[in-house]
Amino acid sequence: MRRRCLMISASYPTLREPYRGIFIRHLAECLSQKVDLTLLVPSPGGKGRPLPFEGGRVVSFPYWGERLKSYRRTPVLPSVSFLLSCLQRGLRLVRRADFLLVHWILPTGLIGAWLSRFFGVPLALYAHGSDVLDVAFRGRGMEFLAKWTVQRAGLVFGVNGGMVELLRSRFGASRVVLAPCGVLRKFFLVDRDPEYPPRILFVGDLEERKGVETLLQAAEILFRRGRNFYFDFVGEGRLRYVLEGIVARQGWRERVRFWGALPPAEVAGMLARARVFALPSWSEGCPVAAMEALAAGVPVVGTRIGGFYQIVEEGRNGILVPLRDPEALADGIERALSLFPNSVSSTRVYSVEAWGEFLWQNLVETFRL
Repeated sequence: MRRRCLMISASYPTLREPYRGIFIRHLAECLSQKVDLTLLVPSPGGKGRPLPFEGGRVVSFPYWGERLKSYRRTPVLPSVSFLLSCLQRGLRLVRRADFLLVHWILPTGLIGAWLSRFFGVPLALYAHGSDVLDVAFRGRGMEFLAKWTVQRAGLVFGVNGGMVELLRSRFGASRVVLAPCGVLRKFFLVDRDPEYPPRILFVGDLEERKGVETLLQAAEILFRRGRNFYFDFVGEGRLRYVLEGIVARQGWRERVRFWGALPPAEVAGMLARARVFALPSWSEGCPVAAMEALAAGVPVVGTRIGGFYQIVEEGRNGILVPLRDPEALADGIERALSLFPNSVSSTRVYSVEAWGEFLWQNLVETFRL
């Protein structure tokens, strides 16, 4: 008899934003080959229908407000609405589950811990980065909730080595396994046709933590140097209209474009034309967008933080630069263009199939499934 899994995630692609959290959808399709999988995902403001996945079903829970990560500080009313709505749906679904797999320790992991405790269902948590590096350290109360959640899980996955050590030493996790995310390699194995003048591509949330302001400042430096480069920003976020205003005032509209949220097929097409992928984040657990760029053969310019050390081999498939340093970022982009005239490869980017199999083997071993 196939086991039944309730997977809860704080991020998942919708019709409005088909690229956001796409790796969760890919993982769900892999795991659904081994278990009967139900996926519980949020719907901010009740907007955006979640995309179905092959082999299982998606259940959404609406809550009041915008995406929680779009707020600078923890929003009280949206957070309470999120937790109550997720708990309400979870109570209906957990009774039919043999185990829980919950992505992001806060806020969804908190619901998973409650459901696990009151219904006796084994819990596995997946820490992706922002839940540990940002949210959990917003105050003593948030850190306490994160510790309480982690210590009630029979198994915790962490996406990089530094996070695994943090989960073990500071949050008291009993069993932690290093499990970097995987990407759907066959989707990003595109025919490379880089354009000239060079196109620099960014894919992600247009938020401070993704370093988009630093990237735009680096673009200004390169323009002053007389470089004929083009910059493409793919994604949505609070800073979009601010950045578009700067571009309009500077007269860069022909050289800096904001494309909004695009479906995966169009992102793959933009990767095929890009010469460099730039992601100057302040915080990254596992930079999936950068992994997809490497899978497509595009060199990556990232920052010297945990997630990038795991996938970027300096001088072989990318360049790492200091945080919040536009001059260094501009230099890194130029160096990447000179070092990597053609496609690059990486042995550190895992397929989603290998990722799913690794998770399943650890779940079986831990929970005796």
